[in-house]
Amino acid sequence: MIRQATLEDLPELMNMARDMHRTTEFSVFNLHDDKLADYLRNLLQNAFVLVSPGRGFFAGDVGPLWFSEELCAWDRILYVYPQHRGKMLGVRFISLFETWAKDQGARAVIIAVSSGVDVARTGKLFEHRGYSCMGGVYRKECV
Repeated sequence: MIRQATLEDLPELMNMARDMHRTTEFSVFNLHDDKLADYLRNLLQNAFVLVSPGRGFFAGDVGPLWFSEELCAWDRILYVYPQHRGKMLGVRFISLFETWAKDQGARAVIIAVSSGVDVARTGKLFEHRGYSCMGGVYRKECV
């Protein structure tokens, strides 16, 4: 079951976000629960947030490009617990987001793969759904 998330889902979203942090490229950065809670609370109040309890969640929003008044929809978080990956949950999240984005007047949906998890497979899935690759995400430690 996928449904619109509410503030009552915040504890579960926090747990999922912690797991996402722990199991992705983001684990090299410190996690601050207060900041995470504030971020998720803001998304719940101002963005499109879906949850499939015990399985995963998605958040995205719509806004103008930095150089244009045209609207684009951007994903903020897409996380599916490892044991539920490959079962189309992510595809259903994205499909619902695409519909919402169109209803909001977005010209395009832009989704990133920045977790470092199954990057090639996820990219192929997006391309199969009609997305084109716009580039890559790179990180270099400041030492």
